[in-house]
Amino acid sequence: MSYNTFLSSIPSDCEIVCTQLIRYLERAGYRVMRSFDLQRARAVQTVGICPHHGNTECNCQMIVLLVYLQNGEPCTITAIGRDGVTNLELAEDLPADEKIFLFKIIKDVFAQVNPSGKNEVSASI
Repeated sequence: MSYNTFLSSIPSDCEIVCTQLIRYLERAGYRVMRSFDLQRARAVQTVGICPHHGNTECNCQMIVLLVYLQNGEPCTITAIGRDGVTNLELAEDLPADEKIFLFKIIKDVFAQVNPSGKNEVSASI
């Protein structure tokens, strides 16, 4: 069964968060593949209206990462960004120890992209 679990809201640009998240996950031994990028997909569209920004320049982003766990199974982390805030969601139900380890990595990313500590990271595990 697959369902989304909210992990974190980070007050930073989605691309910056994902770049750091990939870097930290790879350092921790995970293999990560970027499987979808909304802005890259939208680049081929000549016309498109954003539900949040209308016809103005859209900064919405959705990046889907496949993170291969220690047992070789993939899990999906989705980053949804808009107006300088990125929400991270986990699509699978993971064992508690794996979820806790991933959340620690996300907290490290939060500290890296938001060193001032403003708007403390919120999460539900």
